[in-house]
Amino acid sequence: MELRTYFRAVVRRWPLIVLFALLAGSVAYGYASRAPRLYRATAQLSVTSTDLDFFKGEAVQRLLNNYALRMRSRAFASEYAPRVAPGVGGGDVAGKVRAVAAPSEYRIGVEVDDIDPVRAQQIANAAAFSFVEKIRTEGAGREAQAITIEVLEQAEIPGAPFSPRPRRDALGAVLAGALLAAVLAILLESWDDTVRSAAEARIIYGWPVLASIPSTHQRGILHVFSRRQRSRH
Repeated sequence: MELRTYFRAVVRRWPLIVLFALLAGSVAYGYASRAPRLYRATAQLSVTSTDLDFFKGEAVQRLLNNYALRMRSRAFASEYAPRVAPGVGGGDVAGKVRAVAAPSEYRIGVEVDDIDPVRAQQIANAAAFSFVEKIRTEGAGREAQAITIEVLEQAEIPGAPFSPRPRRDALGAVLAGALLAAVLAILLESWDDTVRSAAEARIIYGWPVLASIPSTHQRGILHVFSRRQRSRH
């Protein structure tokens, strides 16, 4: 099939595309409207070094990735959980922290998603400050500390939910539904062996068309003609 054939198939079946797009958008909007709201709080850690020869290249990436891995561990969750609120255990906050390393900026983003914006802020800040204290404690007693880590930016209470976003989700579903329907329209076009015009018959069979009947019966006549032609072969 040529490109223009694809285009004609999509245009010919535009009601199907519109129906799929509206249906997908409606379902996505309804689901997103009923889903629980998640709020994201983010704290920033700064990791620098006084030793420029050590703190560069792959060493930076390995160090920050290791720090991020340790912050996501269940063992560390048990360490910072008491700072969130009285009675909070490691199991209550395990898996909440998502540490994202940015080696090029010597930074680690501490992200927390929760249905309670205040709780999200508390967990992010508790994890950030606890990890800074942990690294400093590990480096205590050394004559020279090559690594300096500090809280660059504390997490604030998020003012708007991060997810879901009904309008954004509905728009994405509309586009996905329209694309799926367009593919379906092209498949239906490839499966349809109906000859709809004299020009199409000439292209298919390579014979000149002597006459055609411009009526509602033309499609049926050409269709019969195509079946007869296939039976000859």
